Amino acid sequence: MAAVLFTGAAYFLPRLPKHLWSQFMSPSYHVHVLSTRSPHVDATRPHATGLVLRALAFTLDIATVGLRGRMRRRLPGGAG
Repeated sequence: MAAVLFTGAAYFLPRLPKHLWSQFMSPSYHVHVLSTRSPHVDATRPHATGLVLRALAFTLDIATVGLRGRMRRRLPGGAG
């Protein structure tokens, strides 16, 4: 899932990130931490984080399919 490479989550931050190169966890690892390290798994809602990850991946996938279709129509020799 390539969308995981372009997204990030933070378990705890003392302040908001200042730039794109700030440290963060991938959302899949964030779900793992919420599921295994918390004494109250129901309170941390790891399933909601997983749902957000899936929704983000689905949205990025649909956007790239649309972009690919547009590029094929515009480039010479493309389909359509």
